[in-house]
Amino acid sequence: MRNAEFETLLSQAIMENRRVILRYNNGLNERTFEPSALFYASKDRSQVNVSGAQVRDSAKPTGPSMPQVFEVAKISRLTLTSKTFKPDPRFNKFDKMYANGLMCCAKV
Repeated sequence: MRNAEFETLLSQAIMENRRVILRYNNGLNERTFEPSALFYASKDRSQVNVSGAQVRDSAKPTGPSMPQVFEVAKISRLTLTSKTFKPDPRFNKFDKMYANGLMCCAKV
């Protein structure tokens, strides 16, 4: 089931280049994430995903920043932070992952 509130917050984060802190799949660890795109993952647009860079995972605090995709419906908690970031120049809005349509994406 789609989560309109989280979709709106993620769109705001993308447009303002702001980091978010999220919990995924009711997990205990918090992830700091720099979202690049909010997109339809299915042709019928029933599933929305967010792509970007996970810059911190409380379960692996010294791990490297890495590309990540999350299904928005599986995010259990989402907080928009005041910390800004520069969009990843490798982001490509023409990637086939976005073939079902972009809702919002970073300006690179």
